[in-house]
Amino acid sequence: MPSDSNADVIHSLAIQDMLNLPKCYGPNGIGNVVFSRTGGPPADLVAVLEQLETATVDPSLLADGQTTASVEAQTVFDLTRVAGSINVLLLGAGSADSIGLNVQLFGVKTEYPSLLGSLQADAKLFTPAAAKPPVTVVEPPPASGVEQYLVTNVTTGVSDWQDGQAYNGPVATVQNQFVTVTTDNVNITATKPNNFIHTGSGNDAIDLSLFGGAGGGTNVADGGAGSNFVVLSAFGNSVDTVFIDSRAATADTWSTVRNFQEGDAATIYGVTPSATTLDWEDDQGAAGFKGLTLHVIEQGKPIASLTLPGYGKADLGNGRLGVSFGNDSTNGGSYLHIQGTAA
Repeated sequence: MPSDSNADVIHSLAIQDMLNLPKCYGPNGIGNVVFSRTGGPPADLVAVLEQLETATVDPSLLADGQTTASVEAQTVFDLTRVAGSINVLLLGAGSADSIGLNVQLFGVKTEYPSLLGSLQADAKLFTPAAAKPPVTVVEPPPASGVEQYLVTNVTTGVSDWQDGQAYNGPVATVQNQFVTVTTDNVNITATKPNNFIHTGSGNDAIDLSLFGGAGGGTNVADGGAGSNFVVLSAFGNSVDTVFIDSRAATADTWSTVRNFQEGDAATIYGVTPSATTLDWEDDQGAAGFKGLTLHVIEQGKPIASLTLPGYGKADLGNGRLGVSFGNDSTNGGSYLHIQGTAA
């Protein structure tokens, strides 16, 4: 288990904000319309997030009465509020209610400066991060036969569109793929359905929720090693599978899967049934994304944790979730399989 849960939450929320920034503040992003900005994300917000990527409070900067825990708790609260404001913009962009949308956007615009100010005050108490290049946001590519993915390298601060490849694996309905083996922390966003996405050993995010009227399709997300945040398609006709690889883990990992629903599945490789304890807990995980959490515990191995927001322990017995062990000697050896089923 992570030794500092608040620091883990700060890092997770910072990743999510970096995932949203290019969508919100690209040249045609709704954030530019509201805040009258051009040229990408606001530099002051990017600077705060980069400062918080260390998630390490500097004790020498604390005032009387402040502790590392209290500063981290306040930072989690402020990050969640900023992330909520950005998400209002993203969700509002697809709203058919123009009057309601305008009210939402006015509220966000009014509240944003004070939220950013609170976050800047928090960040001053954290160990400064190493200098990084500015986040680069480019226009979405024109429609073509080749899928292109929005790739944000959180480690370097660079965001760009990158070409995918034609999928040639065993899942008949998957059409496109994006594979990277970098050790950096990266966020991958797909804008069309039917994808296979595989990332390297960093703490990565994979977003499969932005398909619009194209529907959900069939998607496979493999975050590799490290702790990962996966947002599945929310379309009822989508069938999504998440692979979690604990075989190469050298430290505890914690992955969160949003929009998990009937027909979706999560497979954790490297689980030995006879030597493993499955610890299921309610209402755990990062602030804003808490839910049913599984801790896979095996003597002498790092703990692999999985959070499914929207679920609880009751769902293990009421028909919403199915849990089983299996063995795939070709691709991954022994594994634990979690299936979203009908309630």
